[in-house]
This record gives sequence, C-alpha cells and structure tokens, in this order.
Amino acid sequence: MRIITSILLFVICLSCSNNTQEKQVKNASSVNEPYDLVPLKWAKNFRIKAYKTHKTIELLANNTVYQTFTISDHKRPSNSTNQHFTTPLTAIASASCVYTKMFEILGGLQTIKGIDQLKFQYSDAVANYVNTNQILEFGSGEALNTEELFILSPNVLFTWSSNQNNQQINKLIKLGIPVVFASSYLENHPLARAEWIKFFGLFIDKYSEAEAHFNKIEAKYLAHKSKLNSQEELTLVNAPYSGQWYLPTGNSYMGNLLKDAHFSIYLKDTLSTGAKPYTFEDVITHHQDAKFWINPSHYETLAQIEQTDSRFNQLNAFKQKRVYNATKRKRENGGNDYWEQGVIRPDLVLKDLNHIFNSDPIDSLYFFTKLD
Repeated sequence: MRIITSILLFVICLSCSNNTQEKQVKNASSVNEPYDLVPLKWAKNFRIKAYKTHKTIELLANNTVYQTFTISDHKRPSNSTNQHFTTPLTAIASASCVYTKMFEILGGLQTIKGIDQLKFQYSDAVANYVNTNQILEFGSGEALNTEELFILSPNVLFTWSSNQNNQQINKLIKLGIPVVFASSYLENHPLARAEWIKFFGLFIDKYSEAEAHFNKIEAKYLAHKSKLNSQEELTLVNAPYSGQWYLPTGNSYMGNLLKDAHFSIYLKDTLSTGAKPYTFEDVITHHQDAKFWINPSHYETLAQIEQTDSRFNQLNAFKQKRVYNATKRKRENGGNDYWEQGVIRPDLVLKDLNHIFNSDPIDSLYFFTKLD
C-alpha cells in the first residue's frame, strides 16, 4: 500500500509541481554581507564563499557560474533564495563511482543510499556495502529510474554537469529532489580534479579531513614530478575510434598529466582543453618513432592490436613492446580502478608513468600493465 501511494504521489507531483529546484539554483543570492573566498589550490570549477552563518557554493564551467546553493549546519539563511543543504547529509545518491569513492575515503560511505550501477564500481568496500545494505541502483541516462529515486527521496543527487538537459533528471527536479551538477571532470589538471574531494567533504562536514587528504596527495604528486628526468620522450596516446584518433591537447587533463611525467606528443595544441581528432595516417606518420604507447583503448594484448590493423607494425613502440594500458586493476564486470581511485590519487598514476618512463619492472606498476 505504501508503494502504491508513493507511486501515485510521484505521478501527481510530476504533473503539478511548479516550485522547481531548477528555478531555485538560478536565483542569485541576496546575501550582501561580507564573505571570505575559501582558497583552492588547483580546482577552477567550484568556489566556496564563507559567510558568518553559512557558505555559498558556486559551480562553474568555462568560468561561468551555472549553479549556486548555500550550505550550513543549520537552516537556510533568511536572506538567501538559493537551494540550501543542511549538513551533514545522511542520504546521498551518487551517479559516479568517483564521487562514491570520495565519500568512502572520507569515512562517509554510510551516507550513500543510491548509486548509478554497481558494475562500474571497483572498490570492494563499496560493493560489499551496496550488497549488504541493499543500496538502490538507479541507472543512468534515459534508463535512470526516477520513480525509485523519488521513493528513496535522497537529500541530494550528485551527477555530471553534462546531465543538465537530461529529461529524467529534470523530472526529479520538478518533483523536488535536490540535484547538484558537478563539473569536476572538466578540470584540466589531475590535481584540480582530485581537489574536488573538498567539495564533497562539505556535504558530510568533512572539509578539514578532505583538505588534509588532498594536501598529502598534492605533496606526493609534486614529489614524483620533481624526481623525473628533465628529458622528454615522445609518446603515443589512445587508439583510433570510429575512424578518428583522439589526442589530448596540451592544456587538457591528460595533456598536463603527460607533461608532468615528461612525455610529449608530436601533434599537440598547447592552449585548448580536451582532445582533438586526427586521421590514422597523421598519427602514425608523426609517431612512428615514439618510444612509448600509453592507454591504447580497450586492447589488452599486442596481438589484438595487430589483428585490428597491420599498420600498427610501423610504430617503434609496438615493435619494441613498449605499450602500456591502465587495465591492471580492472574487474570482469567493467569496474576499472584507474577511472575511480586514479582520479582521486593522481600521484599513483604519475608514479606509474615515472616507472614506465624509466622502463622499470612491470611489477612496480599499480594501474598499468605492459602488453605482450
């Protein structure tokens, strides 16, 4: 009977709700009192403004604020019209294994009441927690289960900023489910993306712990960077996809990571972010003498690569068997720790690249494995 009632309420709210979070997050804050801007070292896509009684959080993409909300350990400030979160939150829905891992690191795994899909998780602790506590798996994209999420009624749903136009997400917003669109994946440096642990720490009153954790990671990352040889080595990255070969630009997440590891890419754009498509011929031509090949898509053996296209034989990295892929910590169901812990611990990734650069024994690698 409770479920039937909840479903009925779901339908009524979906058709009749007028007071949407979408409107709330677009409202400018009416707070005029002085504030301190909380210093962040690397992250560019969120800001924390500390007022006397609360904090205002601004989420950004391309230097433009797209979502604003307030946060404190008590009720919403009287002079603010923004979405408000009273912390610590106790019921969180996480649409990313990275977000969930951050809460695990901060000792807040018990606050997670819903995840997108368990198959994307690598962490044993998360898998055991989900199975033991029957945590909701609500799906993703158009398959996102809005009805189950509505019944769950989480304090917040964390999802990607690219989902702002997702119809299922907008249904939840109309139903009054708070949604935060995080843009951590748009950061262009590994340490910037890792610093988002501070953002998530705010929601469970673990900001100090998050700050201490990040400072340790930053120190380790910079220490590994300082140990690297100043000489650069030409390297090939990725593999063709749908007829095009995407290479990271110089100011992208991967571009900065490779630069910090003293790897270089012949075809590189030093100003823009993200990746750019090139033809197979262009990449092969300019990377024939590359010493290394990093992250060749889904390939796990050299034989698989050769069977795809015999032209790969032209590559020095292929002939010398210096091809490395981040598949060492991968589950059969698809969860890959490189895309989970690797985002939060870029120091471990940089350490691996250091070992690859120096051709150290493969058992020294944490995320990567050498293809044979």
